[in-house]
Amino acid sequence: MDGGARCEEDSACVECQDNYLPGNRGEVSKKDNQVDVTLDDQMESLCDHVQSVDLDSRSLCYALPVPFGALVRVLDFSQLFYLVSDAFLARLFSSTPCLEDLIIHSPRQFSDASLFVRSLACPHIHRLELVACLRISDAGLESILTGCRNIQTLVLINSSSLLTDRFLSQLACSPTIPRNLRVLNLSNASHSITHHNPGLGSIAIYCPSIVHLDISRLPSVVTDEFLEFLTCTFSLQVLNLAYCHEITDRGLIYLANSCPELREVDITALSLVTDKGILELEHHAKSHRFIKGIPTQH
Repeated sequence: MDGGARCEEDSACVECQDNYLPGNRGEVSKKDNQVDVTLDDQMESLCDHVQSVDLDSRSLCYALPVPFGALVRVLDFSQLFYLVSDAFLARLFSSTPCLEDLIIHSPRQFSDASLFVRSLACPHIHRLELVACLRISDAGLESILTGCRNIQTLVLINSSSLLTDRFLSQLACSPTIPRNLRVLNLSNASHSITHHNPGLGSIAIYCPSIVHLDISRLPSVVTDEFLEFLTCTFSLQVLNLAYCHEITDRGLIYLANSCPELREVDITALSLVTDKGILELEHHAKSHRFIKGIPTQH
């Protein structure tokens, strides 16, 4: 729907883009005439009449019947954390069966219940990005593995302490996901996970298609021993090791010899790494390589 378009079916429908902004007390306010529509009513209508949802700009538009919810491919709640709840998402997921990308940041009421519903209602998910979702656990994430077999990007930044080796092992043993997974971000994820197999080591061994791996801020998990597991990830091109303080030159040397496609490595705050390890990475560079703070050309 264009920015100036109106819903012809419902005179109470709000306009898109800059004409409406979320109010401070759960209202959507029109700037010109100060006409208020409660956000609860707006969300109720959205679940049944989704046409498009531009959640980045915090605008909401609806005008068309339920079948048009099947046109929605992306839901980005990164700026609308205060709207997210299990009840709301359960209704929204049922109206968007072709959803491919779901992005949720710092939600107040988002738990395994939403993941259970989503795995059944939205089987075509390609990208799942959950940032600071503190109420999810292995059980909810495992339901995604069985219901959504085509995940290519999985982001679990600052995730719940309820995430354990069990989920990582299930992810690695999934019949289809290891072949499809291209991007995995576990930055500052649960410190209940380990570098063993089963555990993060399972990902390194059984997910050879990963191109971008972010395991930063896991100092007790990502060590030289874990880097030895990466021999099977021949496709790896981007690796973030920032703030994994236990990594030494030994780990980088092993990495340089086992990941021939590696293009970019973030070694921010690796105090035990010296020029020896960095030079080894440079020596094995297949093409342009960027080491955080040290761009080089081989």
